[in-house]
Amino acid sequence: MLYYPYREKAVIHHEREYMKNILLAFVGMALMSCATSIPMEVTKLPNIDTSFIQRLAVMPFDVSDNSALQRQTAQALYDKVSEIIARTGKFTLVSPDEVLRLRRAGQNVSDNVDGLFTGNVVSLSVKNGSHVETRTRYNRDTKKNEEYLMTVYDREVLLYFSYRLERARDGSIVGQVNKSAVAADHEDEYFSRLQPTFNLVQQAINNSLRLLAHDIAPYRITEKRVLAEETSKAPDVKARVKQAKALLKEGSYRSALEVYAKIHEETGSFASGYNAAIMTEIIGDTDKAIALMSALENKTGNPKAASELARMRNTLAEARILEENYSDVSGIAKVIKDASEDISARLPSSAKFSFMSGAAGESQLMEYVLDGIATALVGRLTFIDRQNNALIAAEKQFQLSGAVDDDSIVSIGHELGVDIIVVFSINGSGNLRRLVVKALDVETAQVVYQNQFEI
Repeated sequence: MLYYPYREKAVIHHEREYMKNILLAFVGMALMSCATSIPMEVTKLPNIDTSFIQRLAVMPFDVSDNSALQRQTAQALYDKVSEIIARTGKFTLVSPDEVLRLRRAGQNVSDNVDGLFTGNVVSLSVKNGSHVETRTRYNRDTKKNEEYLMTVYDREVLLYFSYRLERARDGSIVGQVNKSAVAADHEDEYFSRLQPTFNLVQQAINNSLRLLAHDIAPYRITEKRVLAEETSKAPDVKARVKQAKALLKEGSYRSALEVYAKIHEETGSFASGYNAAIMTEIIGDTDKAIALMSALENKTGNPKAASELARMRNTLAEARILEENYSDVSGIAKVIKDASEDISARLPSSAKFSFMSGAAGESQLMEYVLDGIATALVGRLTFIDRQNNALIAAEKQFQLSGAVDDDSIVSIGHELGVDIIVVFSINGSGNLRRLVVKALDVETAQVVYQNQFEI
């Protein structure tokens, strides 16, 4: 198994960590609400080392008893897991029937598959019950609140299951995750109105598998890079810092970097040196960012610089593992690289862009590719934030409408206030998928760029 910096080798139950990180991020944002922060899309390593797997077979889940409900649950788990794994775009999926055929024939499974995703339903319990509650209601005749008794019916499903990844060649377990999930329903007066048991089972499955993709494939998250606040009272420095912040707001990251670097060079300002290093990382040159932050830490001994330097080094170490072991998987990284380079070369850098997902299906893969392209183009093109509410609403409208004509796309571009709107979609299936990119000039409604890239 690969060693991942600052990660446990064993698979952790990460829902609790996930919620803790959300809380810490919320607290952090509250404390730093006055500071300038810049969102940065980063790719994280999966919790399980799947770098050796290109061909993966998802096997049917085993059951602990042969009841109809457990068999239904095992099938629902298999279906949901298969759907999530397919959406990652990381693996070539091999049919479990082919694995079983090879085993029956006494043939070597590892000639056709690298890894096996297996799982089992450990236990499944259903509790139906009722209890009486005292309620209060207002009596209009007496003009008083009156108490009354209400029977409340309850149904609760408690599911325990596990899944694991195995090497096909020797059956060794690479990583295992144990899950527990609860889903419940409550209804006043009528037992018959409770949700069917299997509906609750499906809710429990969906809730417990929401982070499955993080276990098995690289995933993207948005992190905040918080800039240091300038403490200099010099009017010239204050004016140039204000200029840098205005450039950041426009998305002109390289220009802002140049302003911070010049202030640091001329005044020795810690904040501007720190911000120059951060901006260098954001535009994609982590090696240089580390060199700048290291020089700043050596010069000042400031613990803030030391902390960011350690984070940058960990980020770079993880990025190198991703590059060495995951970059060529399913052609996704190559598509991101090729498309971003082609778009940058052929579209005007002076324009303001909107990148829109036009894919109704494969939404998770589409977002992964689109965010990767946007990240690669930070500092080279100016485009509106992917979290922009108007953009999110436009994408939903676009996808619900199906095929949308160019006039509608241009209209959306006007609404967003951009010069060029670039629409991305994924066509085809399996090994015949292609990323299709089309850019329209909002003013002239002309197609100014069109290309497709094989995934």
